[in-house]
Amino acid sequence: MKRPLALTVLLICAACGAQNAQQPNQSPAQLGGQTPAQVAKAPCDNTYVPVKSGAKWTYRNTNTATKTLTQVATITNVGDRSFTETVSLGDSTTWTETWSCVDGGLLQLQNNGGPAGAAIGPHGKATITTKSNTGLTIPTDPKPGDTWSQVTEGVIKGGGLTLTQKTTLTSRAVGMEAVTVPAGTFQALRIDGQSKIDVTNQDGSKLQFTGTTSVWVVAGKGLVKSVSTIASVETTSELESLQVP
Repeated sequence: MKRPLALTVLLICAACGAQNAQQPNQSPAQLGGQTPAQVAKAPCDNTYVPVKSGAKWTYRNTNTATKTLTQVATITNVGDRSFTETVSLGDSTTWTETWSCVDGGLLQLQNNGGPAGAAIGPHGKATITTKSNTGLTIPTDPKPGDTWSQVTEGVIKGGGLTLTQKTTLTSRAVGMEAVTVPAGTFQALRIDGQSKIDVTNQDGSKLQFTGTTSVWVVAGKGLVKSVSTIASVETTSELESLQVP
């Protein structure tokens, strides 16, 4: 009887865990000489999520449920109002995400009601379809004290299960802190988040999970560290290296 719940948690993590490693590297303002097709322009331009095709970030992920894994995030496509990111883990799990560039900032996992992501692993594939997505994942230029929120509703299918999920994430920029990771020591903006995840299983039963997330982002560098706890699973991601073409 516990296996469906465990799979439910894993599917939820596939849907929301990508928030731990989605912040790219150099600021478009610092990338002189690049072509418009490679570097995002307004409204995709962002202080902490600068976008460039082919940019890649490598993270070390540790959590209380699995072994330590290497996570690699690569921007594969940049458009006028969106960009796509491919994420892979060391256990052969991969997924894709679309970020929308909206007024005021960026919105993660949005594809106009179509497939928002797909997680592929050794035990099969989970597809994530976004039904509605509002708010902001991160503002264009967050300052200490700023708050924002994102509400996402969707359907997750995988492992013979179909789940309906509503996730509410409320974030607050806390302030500047020094943080040390394998890639170095940085002065970073800390952002704390509170998440509430309501899940309805295909049999009508309901589950609710709550979580907390702290991320440290550096202007012109992106996300360097994140610590999150969802459904009693704690995950830490630390930047090991970054590459910008």
